[in-house]
Amino acid sequence: MRRAVACLLSCLLAACAAQHPPSVAACSMDKVAELPVRIVGGAVMIPASINHTAVQMELDTGAEMTTVTPSAASELRLPPDARRRTLVHATGGDVTSRNQIVWNFEVGHQLWQDQSFTLVDLARTLHEDPPVAGLLGADLLSEFDVELDLPHGRMALWEVHDCAGDFAWPDVPHYRLELQRHPPNKLVTQVRVQGQTLTALIDWGANATMMTDAAAARLGVTPDMLNHDPSGHQNGADRREGVVHLHQFTDVQIGPEHFHLLRMQVAPIHVRDADALLGIDYARRRRLWLSYATGQMFVALPQQTAQAVPHV
Repeated sequence: MRRAVACLLSCLLAACAAQHPPSVAACSMDKVAELPVRIVGGAVMIPASINHTAVQMELDTGAEMTTVTPSAASELRLPPDARRRTLVHATGGDVTSRNQIVWNFEVGHQLWQDQSFTLVDLARTLHEDPPVAGLLGADLLSEFDVELDLPHGRMALWEVHDCAGDFAWPDVPHYRLELQRHPPNKLVTQVRVQGQTLTALIDWGANATMMTDAAAARLGVTPDMLNHDPSGHQNGADRREGVVHLHQFTDVQIGPEHFHLLRMQVAPIHVRDADALLGIDYARRRRLWLSYATGQMFVALPQQTAQAVPHV
């Protein structure tokens, strides 16, 4: 009799468990920092501090690591890290650089201590106060989801846990771009140019959306065609100067948005795992949420889509 009652209770408990499975952890989003940003010389500047000294840093999701400039290291008297040197993958090629030790690095009340930052010159010279000390790269940014709202001059860092799907901005019209993460922390999406699919690195350190000359050649853009385009020169972080051509493409599609007769930079650059850089010109009129936690980017719809990516 006791065995029968025990068996009956076990069956009842199993049935209840089947009807009421253990609850799945709810999506949680905690804003841990909000700070002002502004564009200077085509770069997004954010306030920061190094060893309790106020500086500015360039926002650069395309940079694999956070860096400091040689001048900032000298001014701040940062000691060298004798144990580390870093191979820097720049668009013009690879360079090996020394590292400097930063005891305290702070952005929006988020604190990193005992860091070893690579010593790299900036691609552009900026005379700012506080001075621009380096790049805030994806090694630190990837610890958060990054919300960038350049039209309103703000950036927020979010800690996101157990979220998936369309979890951001329930009251804001937007679309999603699926991203692939390439080691260690590069986020790449797909775009359509002239009806063909290309991969584009989310690079908020690039002042303009840019395509490699190899990808342009696959689309039928010949050297003779580029020679008839407007051109200029541009330096990368490796300080190598390259010729940049401004070529007009009949149709570019990013998510559901189409841009017709769009001028895009074409340059002899090497981008690992991507055919193009989706630069800050795309973000200039948009509110974006770059989700490292879930591998997607949310893009708020601009009021005037046709002007969302300006000619550069």
